[in-house]
Amino acid sequence: MQKEISQIINLQKQLESSLRQRGQLGQNPNALILAAKEIMRRKIEINDSSIDNTAFNQAGRLLRSIGYIVTETDNLRNQIGQEFKNNFYEAKNYSDEVAATSAYLVEISTLSLDRNEVSNIIETVSNSINNDGKVSLFSFSCPEVDFPYLVRGDYPNDYIQTRANKNTLSQNSQKNRQVFSQLEAVSGYPIELICIVGELDEESYIFPILGDFNTNPYELAQRRDQYRADLYRQITKTYPQIDVQLYGWSQLKPDNSSSNRFLPSYSYIDKEMSIMKMLMQPDKYYAGALRPNPSQLQQICQLKMDTYATQGLVVKSMFPNAIGLQNEFPMRQRSLMLNAGLIAQNQDAIPFTYPYPLDP
Repeated sequence: MQKEISQIINLQKQLESSLRQRGQLGQNPNALILAAKEIMRRKIEINDSSIDNTAFNQAGRLLRSIGYIVTETDNLRNQIGQEFKNNFYEAKNYSDEVAATSAYLVEISTLSLDRNEVSNIIETVSNSINNDGKVSLFSFSCPEVDFPYLVRGDYPNDYIQTRANKNTLSQNSQKNRQVFSQLEAVSGYPIELICIVGELDEESYIFPILGDFNTNPYELAQRRDQYRADLYRQITKTYPQIDVQLYGWSQLKPDNSSSNRFLPSYSYIDKEMSIMKMLMQPDKYYAGALRPNPSQLQQICQLKMDTYATQGLVVKSMFPNAIGLQNEFPMRQRSLMLNAGLIAQNQDAIPFTYPYPLDP
């Protein structure tokens, strides 16, 4: 597939250069070709007197300059789509463009996907392309924090950072650029990235168990607003070729989210407790600032799973046509936790692909 993708990208560069020279960059090439063909038809078949020789010649030059590029690009996309259909019968009733887009999302995953996951990707891609005219992706981003501020006493609110520096989207910037550019080339549609900042983790599953460390909710909200604004600036500067929609979990969280204590995500509680112990080490995410006892740690992990399940329900409701780019480790467990509430309610799961290196 990479050979065909490289050919498509080279063709897209040729197309962009040709349209720029003609002063038509940014216009839909397929629409331009249809218009040019109509001019040629009317002039040749019915000798339409309203079409002068200049317009006729311009239409011919456009078809010669970009017609073959568009045709060859479509042929390559169809080739990718047909090959995918041959390997996955789930895709046989979908268009070649949907199949090609799905093929790429499956191809880049470093974790193997079962046939149900592939089928979910295909259906979601089809809905995104056919209903929205774009390919929608979503990703969670952990907020940037400095947890020792919580226990120093003087300025506990300052644990929330207000500047975006090192986060999941910036750390994976090279891979993301490649994914976005190749996905747009393969699909032929614009790419939308929905980024959700998981900014209420402490209020959701730390503070209820360990206390709020004398933080001020109003000041925390202000600092989070500042951080989201700076993160949006960073993301749009890093990925100018895509449409970015950024939300904080505080903007999406239901006012009265009920407890999900019945959810099957609790089957991962032992593994999650082990992960949280690791994250609370001095050189990890919580920087040694939090020291819950075993009972408190278990309660924290239960609330964390409730939080993820609620987030999954909201994401599926608000962004039903988005494919998840899983960037949090351990990747498979995080996807299972986000989908736990949907599975418990017999709803379709959120489809994920895993374009990043395997869990460390």
